[in-house]
Amino acid sequence: HTDAVWALVALGAHRLASGAWDHTIKLWDTSSCKLLATLVGHSDAVRALVVISKGRLASGSHDSTIKLWELGNCSCTMTLLGHSSYVNTLCYLGQDRLASGSDDKSIRIWDLEGGFCLTSLVGHTSWVHTLAVLSGYRLASGGQDGEIRLWDWREGEQIKLLVDAPAPADESNKENINSSNEVGKEVGSKSNSKDDNKKQEEEEEDGESGSESSKKLKSDDGGGATEQQQQQHASQENSQANKSQSCSKNEENLQANESFSNEKEPIYSLATLPDGRLLCGLGQGDITLWGPA
Repeated sequence: HTDAVWALVALGAHRLASGAWDHTIKLWDTSSCKLLATLVGHSDAVRALVVISKGRLASGSHDSTIKLWELGNCSCTMTLLGHSSYVNTLCYLGQDRLASGSDDKSIRIWDLEGGFCLTSLVGHTSWVHTLAVLSGYRLASGGQDGEIRLWDWREGEQIKLLVDAPAPADESNKENINSSNEVGKEVGSKSNSKDDNKKQEEEEEDGESGSESSKKLKSDDGGGATEQQQQQHASQENSQANKSQSCSKNEENLQANESFSNEKEPIYSLATLPDGRLLCGLGQGDITLWGPA
């Protein structure tokens, strides 16, 4: 490739396809690291790749098209037209059905046998960045608007809107993964705040039960520190209260077609776990985990 590589997909044992800003798709032998073929047809960056079936590949591009490729003879067999802007993501649904998400804010469901669009799913208010397959003819989508929408792709209807709590002002815990059963619950270092508060209270009680001399030493040497700890404790309680309010507000916004006024982080990636839970990659480096949808 002569420009940035934006898409990779495994084709099977020792085979790989890559899509790049140079408008091409390249096929590789990963055991020998040799280039096998170059697929040319798109007129702009190749942003998304997905395997449809053995020997068949779909590609999405900034030229607003989706192309189907026969890898046996490295030929384009079909071009799907309908999107009016960049195609950012593709997801194979099975049954010869393909989903595509675009900067035109829509998700399209395609019949690959006939080469036509079955339905257009509209609801996002900005670019659609990512798609993920769920069980039972359902599809999850995430976009620049910071929302996860769940769809029944067969019926062409939105069935739920998942809205996460807004990002906290203190971003010192960026490495934490946020978890939720229908709402985002934070896990990681923040989950220990109650234990820390309890430990602090026990230490203060021990200090009060000591001798007069020990109380005096504590007052002389650590009076300022004790006041600071009290301020931190009050701050932690306020933080917990705010967090509870956010979660409560979040619960009210799980139903489809309801809006959440606070600014939300863009959603750039979605992935499903074997148990049905949904992982969501956010724009500021966080990951949220949602309960089975």
